[in-house]
Amino acid sequence: DGSVNGTGTVKCWGGNGDGQLGDGTFTDSATPVYVSNLTDVKSITVGSFEACAILESGVWCWGLDVTPAASIAGLNSPTPVLESSLQGAKTVLYVGAPLGLLPSTPCVLFNTGLVQCATNSSEPQAIPTTSPASAISGGPSGGDDFACELLTNGTVDCWGDDLLSNPTVGNGAGEQIIGIAGATQISANVRSE
Repeated sequence: DGSVNGTGTVKCWGGNGDGQLGDGTFTDSATPVYVSNLTDVKSITVGSFEACAILESGVWCWGLDVTPAASIAGLNSPTPVLESSLQGAKTVLYVGAPLGLLPSTPCVLFNTGLVQCATNSSEPQAIPTTSPASAISGGPSGGDDFACELLTNGTVDCWGDDLLSNPTVGNGAGEQIIGIAGATQISANVRSE
């Protein structure tokens, strides 16, 4: 878990076997510890074994290297590493990782409206859309492996495990959710069973 405080620094707590607390150690901590060398943080996202922060200088990530092919390489680090491949990222989020036992899936929304998510292939996959995206949201770590994007035309596309008991929505490519038009915000969360 992690949080950004009023001074723009980050504190994380919990398990740290893969360096996901970002404090330069691999020691678990029940109390929040400062993530090393980060100031002026705009936002953070925390996965099962990894985390990223967005700053003016770019995206900095730390923890387990679970997605080297997904343009989020160079992790396996107990301190933040600048991810040059994520220049222009507006939002980074981790989705999935049922029960927190598996690595999370990273998705990135770039300032251009392009959304890319990690897959099992060797390269990040752009999610095909009819309009640029303005926001992304997804099942948080520990939840279902799905994500949604709010497009600039007010529609919403989703992909991954869906909330309607179907095995997938969009089969890895965004599928428009019928009945949503003129949306201005998006929030996706895990389902209760």
